[in-house]
Amino acid sequence: MKLFIVFTVVCWGLVLSQHGRKCYDGYKLYEVTPKTEDQAKCLETCRNDPSYDFWRQPEELDTSAIVMVAPDTQDLFENLLANNNIGHKVIIDNIESKIQEEYAQQNISSRADRGVVTFTEYMRFDEINEYLETLERNYPNIVKIEELGESYEGRDLLAVRISSGGSDKPIIFIDGGIHGREWIAPATALYIINQLVENPENDDLYEEVDWVIIPCLNPDGYEYSHTHCYGVDANKNFDVDWGESDNNTDPCNQMYQGPSPFSEKETQALRDYLLANKRQIELYISLHSHGPSILYPGVSSGSVPKNNEELYSLAECFKNEMNTKYTVGPGANVLYSTSGQSDNYAMNVANIELAYTILLPGDGNNGFDPSTANILSIVQETWEGVKIFEEHIVER
Repeated sequence: MKLFIVFTVVCWGLVLSQHGRKCYDGYKLYEVTPKTEDQAKCLETCRNDPSYDFWRQPEELDTSAIVMVAPDTQDLFENLLANNNIGHKVIIDNIESKIQEEYAQQNISSRADRGVVTFTEYMRFDEINEYLETLERNYPNIVKIEELGESYEGRDLLAVRISSGGSDKPIIFIDGGIHGREWIAPATALYIINQLVENPENDDLYEEVDWVIIPCLNPDGYEYSHTHCYGVDANKNFDVDWGESDNNTDPCNQMYQGPSPFSEKETQALRDYLLANKRQIELYISLHSHGPSILYPGVSSGSVPKNNEELYSLAECFKNEMNTKYTVGPGANVLYSTSGQSDNYAMNVANIELAYTILLPGDGNNGFDPSTANILSIVQETWEGVKIFEEHIVER
């Protein structure tokens, strides 16, 4: 079943504790382009304000931010932009109207072909799990489902292991959907699974390595929009430099780090798996949107890690397989300083030497999630880059 733009609007990947449908009548979507350092700093002051929902951050000067602004804050926002000579335009005048258009276009009945993957729609969480279970039944010699635990609302957190058998092989570990509104991430994880399992041309890719893939790490955030503000940005909830960069203690803020490290069942489940299998996991990848960027951890000061040369070189190899132009580098240098992230935890606590966050391409006004017409081209392109990682681990 297709998801709607309402989820894009309200699900900042939060671990949700409330359900509901919020009305976005009068909310506007702005494209804002800072051209000077002072303008960029001015825009940065809005980032932690819950009145502003940043769908895209500017990666550098002369690149655009996409910001949703509530009606009662729009005059203040526009005055701020005007007073600082920051160029902007309104790209959606009324978010609610856009939501209603999509409701009218979508068929909200369940798909009949349960257990079958699709890349022309965004699959719902139960459909994703049914597909994984179908693969395990149909390919028992290479596919095994591993249960990592449950989400806050009791949904099963499932990983699929793809292996030719044997023990002590290196693992490539991939997760998607830690931010619930980034639907293209689970879709990409599913395409990787699909190509490894159902395309015989790729049999050699799991001969010397095992793949462990979690398509949707935050099913509650993926499934539901909400009207109440309680929730945690799961990718700021890991116990590595927790709270140092953002230090956001407001539960109504889209970047809320949680009351303590690993306060959420989802991040606990990922932590436990990484630590239990850290001797075999040689590569960790977390799929996100939207970039396009391929990032790796720095350290607290923003300097590069000790194996920066290998991390950068491998990321460049991935980039060279893309038709889309990707940005490469440490996350703190390419985007902004962050804390409590999964890739940083994987590298600096679980001692997994190669760890990346891949920000998949966005799609104009659709923000974090490309239109359904563009899903297939993005996941196919990404798959070509992912194969490079397997080559590197085998050579390593």
